[in-house]
Amino acid sequence: MSYTSVITESKNQVGFIRLNRTEQNNALSTNMLEDIVTAVDAFDNDESIRAIVITSSGAYFTSGVDLKEFSENTNDVASLLDRQKAAMLALSRARKPLIAAASGFAFGQGIELLLNCDIVLAADNLCLAVPDASLGIVPGIGLLKKLLSAIGRAKTMEMLLCGRAMLAEEANACGLVSRIVPLQELENEALKTALKISQTPEFTAIALKETLKAFENPVYESAIDEAMMRAKIIVSSDDFRSYLKKFSQNNA
Repeated sequence: MSYTSVITESKNQVGFIRLNRTEQNNALSTNMLEDIVTAVDAFDNDESIRAIVITSSGAYFTSGVDLKEFSENTNDVASLLDRQKAAMLALSRARKPLIAAASGFAFGQGIELLLNCDIVLAADNLCLAVPDASLGIVPGIGLLKKLLSAIGRAKTMEMLLCGRAMLAEEANACGLVSRIVPLQELENEALKTALKISQTPEFTAIALKETLKAFENPVYESAIDEAMMRAKIIVSSDDFRSYLKKFSQNNA
């Protein structure tokens, strides 16, 4: 299967998905999110694959939501948000364990992508931030719920309202990531981790994941509906469209 924005390969019993829009800093366009989901589904249905690794090319794991896509489709933003919501929910329902191997910058929606993975290996150069508020956006989909559950209200609000970045060491200390790995060893360590998972009976690994999801998903999905409602109100407003137009002109 061919993709426009990700590269896939398999190693032993492990499927690798590499984000590959480096010229756009791996910005998460709607098509890219759908590519990620399609690739995850393909590995999920491949009997030879036991775990899936999501990693990236370039200096950014991902710069977050693709603002250019939104600025070019101001009359269709609600539809784009619905497609992105469907993609994130589909990702959260993957049966097999997902491992994120994240390096460089992960912004906004990219953090939600990380937190939809079961294990997050952070390179020692990882930097997390949520600049959405400075762009006039209330983060939609499930980012707010994921952050709140992971790091609590105080840190979440500081990241949201002040745009404060969180480096790998702090992210590890507050449980946002699983552990820190030297950059040069990141993908090899992700492979080792996935191979360890493959030693667990597949039915057990899937059952463990499904059990944890049973605690989270009803709350997660209702939180997504609430966040999406507020996001749609904002992106449909004239204030937001004017702000986005100015932002696009200033960053052309």
